[in-house]
Amino acid sequence: MRRRNPALRSRPFWAAGAQIHRKRTDMTQNASSTPDEALLQHVAAHRPGRPGKIALDPELRAFVEARLSRMTFAEIEAEVAAHFPPDRRTSLSAIHRWWRRMQRGET
Repeated sequence: MRRRNPALRSRPFWAAGAQIHRKRTDMTQNASSTPDEALLQHVAAHRPGRPGKIALDPELRAFVEARLSRMTFAEIEAEVAAHFPPDRRTSLSAIHRWWRRMQRGET
């Protein structure tokens, strides 16, 4: 006969999930204004996947926002490529997706 660990029987199966949720909530309430704040808010909102570069990088976001009213998405992509290193660049489709989310009020 197989024995079960008595520690596992002492608490309900959903208790671990509630504990993780409390930790996530505490992390978002105590978050400072760092780039990690956007990641914490993303996790707290229970959104699948990971947030995009524009949402995580405040400097890149400000750069794109400053050019939205006067440039096309292709022109913004070219400006980002000229001003940012390769690991911080973003594509035309990513700019468009972020812009659509902004229009819907999701970001």
